[in-house]
Amino acid sequence: MIGEIKRKSIHFLVLAIPLGYYFLPKSTVLLIILPLTIIALIFDLVRLVHIPFWRWLQKFMYDIYRKHEYTKIAGSTYILLGATLTVLLFNKYIAILVLSFTVLADTSAALIGKKWGKHKFLTNKTVEGTMAFLLTSLLIALIVPNLPLDIKLMACCIATIIEAMPSFIDDNITIPLIAGGIIQLLWIGL
Repeated sequence: MIGEIKRKSIHFLVLAIPLGYYFLPKSTVLLIILPLTIIALIFDLVRLVHIPFWRWLQKFMYDIYRKHEYTKIAGSTYILLGATLTVLLFNKYIAILVLSFTVLADTSAALIGKKWGKHKFLTNKTVEGTMAFLLTSLLIALIVPNLPLDIKLMACCIATIIEAMPSFIDDNITIPLIAGGIIQLLWIGL
């Protein structure tokens, strides 16, 4: 559980992206997060191909990486990539909404699901974690401005379904991009 808390604390650092985007224009946010995303990708690629570096890194960060990330791109890199693409592709307030879901609701789902999750479904998801995701996303929807309430409520439901579904793609990519894409289409009336 301590490793998961450390891991999710990285997610909270990423909360600076939707918060910063609220106050800054898209171009400024992209000038900040695009280089960070590129650096994270390069770091991960070096970590994956340079075994001595990875062994050294494990001494300090072994409990932050999940087992499947030992041989794959890390969730922290995926969250930066998802954030960059979300800011680039979607309406400002839709991006703020779904990125906040990715940071806060996904964190609450993981922590609640791991600590109190007793009712498993699908693969490794719990009803308790999924409900934590939904409730957190509903609270976020009440705070994020400039979108109709019905769109925000649909976004909560869509993001919760995406988070609960098993996927071979990291949910730090799927939650903001799929939920953001569907909500963007619904909002513009397609």
